[in-house]
Amino acid sequence: MLHLDKIMQISDFSIKLLAEMFKDDFYSFLRYYWDSIEDAPLVDNWHIKYLCDEVQTAVKRVAEGKPKLYDLCINVPPGSTKSRIFSIFLPAWIWILRESLRVLSASYSANLATEFALKSRDIIRSDSFKTMFPSIVLRADRDTKSEYENTLRGVRTATGIFGTITGKHADIIIADDIISAEEVHSTAKRNKANRVLTNTLSRRKRDNNITLTILVMQRLHADDPTAQMLKKSNVKHICLPGELTEDVKPAELRSHYVDGLFDPVRMNRSALSDIRDEMGSYGYSAQIRQNPVDPESMIFNPAWWQYYKVAPPLDLVIQVWDTAYEEGENNAYSVCLTVGVNNKGYFILNRFKKRLLYPDLLKEAKVQYVTYDPDYIAIEKAASGRSLIQSLKRETKLPIKEVATMDKVVRAHQQSPKVERGLVFLPEGADWLDDFISEHSEFPGSKFKDQVDTLTISLQRLEPHFRALQANTNKVSNRQLTNYRQEESIYQGQL
Repeated sequence: MLHLDKIMQISDFSIKLLAEMFKDDFYSFLRYYWDSIEDAPLVDNWHIKYLCDEVQTAVKRVAEGKPKLYDLCINVPPGSTKSRIFSIFLPAWIWILRESLRVLSASYSANLATEFALKSRDIIRSDSFKTMFPSIVLRADRDTKSEYENTLRGVRTATGIFGTITGKHADIIIADDIISAEEVHSTAKRNKANRVLTNTLSRRKRDNNITLTILVMQRLHADDPTAQMLKKSNVKHICLPGELTEDVKPAELRSHYVDGLFDPVRMNRSALSDIRDEMGSYGYSAQIRQNPVDPESMIFNPAWWQYYKVAPPLDLVIQVWDTAYEEGENNAYSVCLTVGVNNKGYFILNRFKKRLLYPDLLKEAKVQYVTYDPDYIAIEKAASGRSLIQSLKRETKLPIKEVATMDKVVRAHQQSPKVERGLVFLPEGADWLDDFISEHSEFPGSKFKDQVDTLTISLQRLEPHFRALQANTNKVSNRQLTNYRQEESIYQGQL
């Protein structure tokens, strides 16, 4: 990249030629200014130029005041430079075409949206940019981290989807990952993101005929914002799976795949295998292959469970309670799961499940602790859980840890890859196995969800310890190391 010291060595005529070239070549603009915001070199791939050219064609119509031909819906895998293209370089380049254009960019996180806006501003403030495009000057009195304006009334506004968007109107709307992979499994948050796209952002158009909307994201769910946008007419869909599939759109882009790979450098077979292990089948199908399947059918597959005959030595053992204290046949059960971990995985030692009135629940919590001697008891701070926490703390000295409430489906999607990878072991021949496996297989459509909740909480809390064991940082049995147990307490308190 040419910085100011090199630009000063070339003629004014050459600078003007370079500036004119960038107006017609967004891809070259991105390559030229990459080093101004990134320490690592650009790892180029064919899709970067393709996406730059596609968005350039659409944005130029806006700059020229022409009616748009279509909105853009772009699906690419994570780690493919999409946010750099659309949320950082594009807003800076847009003002080169017409300084008065207004850009509204949204992300699932206000902090993330602001970070992108700041990097765009770094480009605009760079010496080379100011030398090449002297008409673009930021107003000192309208220059904040999330919103800034130039002296010719061009505006860049960045917001999270839960932020205030009212009163803002734009020529170009960029919705970049407006829901996260974790939040998409929460129906409430998914519906919120969909409403922001279809209702809130759609009302922020400066001119309904001209304003361009760009949605860019990896697929996350069958009912994610992409699904909502594709219900509209006049949308150009660009879909680039990490592996060659029939879902590549436009179809002619299939010829760019090398040995069936979208990006053979960053997403080779080995990398994709690691990603599949981390994400699980559902996450991989959605985020990498851009093909979200029905999430209710894949959270816990019965074939994924592993079994043991005799419990091995374990490094840490915990008990997790999901409580209820009504005895009616339609009421939920109280469930206690006793789970241990070593460097091979997670071992379920026992499952207790029964409808109990509160006095019996309190008594049973003490019995389960004495029977299995766990390192601590974890109880979710739901209504009945709070009562049990208070009683045990008041009447005993048992080690109790409170668990923050969380959407059950979200937590299940986060933890199910551990089961899929063969890391969760059940006791062979236990009389409760059929009931336990059935509830997980039917989840979230199962009538009761108590066993799923205790398992996912257990896996969530034991994961830091398992990772430490995998990294060979904790070779001595933790059950004799008081100091490490104190550290574990601090760490788990953050979950």
